[in-house]
Amino acid sequence: QKKMFISLIEHLKKVKDFRKNKGKRHPLWLVLLVVILGMMSGHQSYREIGYFAKYERKNLLNSFKIATERLPSFATIRRVMMGVDWENLREIFNQWAGKNYPKINEADWLAIDGKSLRSTVTNYGDKSQNFAMIVSLFSQTTGLVLALGKIDNKKESEVGGVRELVRDCGLKGKVITADALHCNQGTIQAIITSENDYLIA
Repeated sequence: QKKMFISLIEHLKKVKDFRKNKGKRHPLWLVLLVVILGMMSGHQSYREIGYFAKYERKNLLNSFKIATERLPSFATIRRVMMGVDWENLREIFNQWAGKNYPKINEADWLAIDGKSLRSTVTNYGDKSQNFAMIVSLFSQTTGLVLALGKIDNKKESEVGGVRELVRDCGLKGKVITADALHCNQGTIQAIITSENDYLIA
């Protein structure tokens, strides 16, 4: 497991850093690692991930041999996640997941689902309300994410994000499940074209 995270760090170092060097306290890969580990531990908002970094600081620094005394704060985490090149990050994460995921058992069905992200809502209570959503394809046996994508709710729909994820996942011969939202001809055709099977309520 530790080798997987070392490999993840090496991949995260390839993500383009949009920040200027002046005033930069933490390398981008470190901020992204904290976000990923925080979310894996059940923390969904920027502030929760900031608390996670604060209270797990010693464990994180020791486990990953990180040569720094401080971890990113809530404000830094929020600023990075709002400015990072999502497509670049998604591509690199999916590359890492594809290389490091253990061999998928034929009986391991895959689930696909979309979840909105807390703390990303803008213009609450207005017609122009917007929020970010993550669409993920994951193993029902291990719970590990195989691929993910991001949706800007104002511009795209979960249905379109799921179809794109199915087309790009690179998996074949698997059974993909989804909820009733995706029981439509376009999504089913995308699954068939990707050479996978489906079970949708």
